[in-house]
Amino acid sequence: MLGLGCPKQAFAKIATPRPGMIKVIENDILPQLEKRLPTFVNAEELKSDPLLHRFTLVCDRESYSPPFFRRMKAQRVACLTYHKYPGENWPEEEFLPYAVTLSSGEQTQLNLAERGHCLSNGLWVREIRKLSQKGHQTSIIGTDYRSEMIPLAVAMFARWSQENFFKYCREHFGLDKLVDYCIEPVSESVKVVNPEYRRLDSQIRSSQGKLNRLLARFATLTLDAPIEPDKVEPFLQKKTICQEEIEAFQVQIKTLKEKRKQTPHYLNRRAMLPHEIPGLLSP
Repeated sequence: MLGLGCPKQAFAKIATPRPGMIKVIENDILPQLEKRLPTFVNAEELKSDPLLHRFTLVCDRESYSPPFFRRMKAQRVACLTYHKYPGENWPEEEFLPYAVTLSSGEQTQLNLAERGHCLSNGLWVREIRKLSQKGHQTSIIGTDYRSEMIPLAVAMFARWSQENFFKYCREHFGLDKLVDYCIEPVSESVKVVNPEYRRLDSQIRSSQGKLNRLLARFATLTLDAPIEPDKVEPFLQKKTICQEEIEAFQVQIKTLKEKRKQTPHYLNRRAMLPHEIPGLLSP
């Protein structure tokens, strides 16, 4: 498995304008992996098992994209990442304790559960959730259909150790000072993610999450008391307020999606101001 984070979080490559993590993976990282990685699975094994993969990319949320997962699956590359839209919590009875060994060798216990999940484009993936001691559920999805559940969960959650390592090095060893901050000309033909598109997309995801929580709360509003005026009226008021909030978010999300649809996803460098370019460092 190969762990990938946001390109600006590691190495001196951060000064390069980024067209988005998915494009970086497909255009820059994947071709290098194809050249340098050893052959883990031979052609005969891939031919005999359509669900087998050559290797797995372990990425953060920025790589979440059902079309991207499908393209990688066609190239026999599995993806493992956090689920952006996990929906309602699963019943806690589904989670079982598993003894696991982390990459550091530390022994711990994780409460895990697994289901199949169909994405918006019809692609079936594995969804694995971890239940914390406080009841929070962290959801990850993957197109690795052959590995056991525990190694996948450990690989995903072990990414934090990498991020903490770089954070510690920056704070205590001046890692950033080792980078040579220089100014280089940037081609005006370079395409980068449109900041306005990114902002709208973020607002949609935030509003959708709030809407999902409201829908879950609306579904749990039931009247268990006897049907009497003094009981029914407050209950109906709660349902009405909740319904109004739901409708408001639905209208807001629809409006934002229309704006996002009319907004270009990518822009040429010349159409942007320097401070708007993701990853561009100031001198």
